Amino acid sequence: MSTEFTVSPLSTFDVEKKALFILAIHTVFYGADSISSDCKVVDIEDIADRELYDLCGYKLCFSPRQDFSLQELGKTNFLEKIVYLRQEEFALDMPSPRARFTMAHEAAHVFLHSSQLEDEKKIAARLEAGPPGKLYLSAEWQANKMAAAMLIPFPALLDEVENTGYGNCNNLVRNIASRFNVSLECASKRLETLGSFTKDQHQKLLIYAKRMRQILLQKKLSH
Repeated sequence: MSTEFTVSPLSTFDVEKKALFILAIHTVFYGADSISSDCKVVDIEDIADRELYDLCGYKLCFSPRQDFSLQELGKTNFLEKIVYLRQEEFALDMPSPRARFTMAHEAAHVFLHSSQLEDEKKIAARLEAGPPGKLYLSAEWQANKMAAAMLIPFPALLDEVENTGYGNCNNLVRNIASRFNVSLECASKRLETLGSFTKDQHQKLLIYAKRMRQILLQKKLSH
């Protein structure tokens, strides 16, 4: 999504919880391991393919290069309920970190913003609001934060930090990038987000992840 929208406010902590909820669904209902401390490379393609449709009614469409601008790898059409992705970037067995982030970013837009941009009237109202005056009102900022949180799940990030330690920050960034198949920039920004949380918030997020998994598992078993 290239147009910048002002959307409903979300804090970094709020976005983190939304990412954990999506990862918990992926773990419980689709047999993944996306929310444990042992998680490594998150199957973001599976999340985008299944959960975008099951939760929001959106489809993925892999399109040729000429359908995108020069630097564009993906875009979302909220009126059509389609996420368009550049075909050649996802034809590989393991897409590049940039391609994976693009997919996560567009998926995050749908999970976070589809209800706010689902028709022309709502889109016009968001555009009339003008550019976001604060980061937490920015659709792009929120989507970037959630994309990183889905690709590098909070429980596994804490595990990597505890195993590697903060002693050599450059080594820690490289380890995170390698473990989760993300760019060094994404890994570095994820560490910045971790550092912005208090120890109390760390515990609250871990408890939330565990609780969401339990609630969803009970729901699955009751059906």
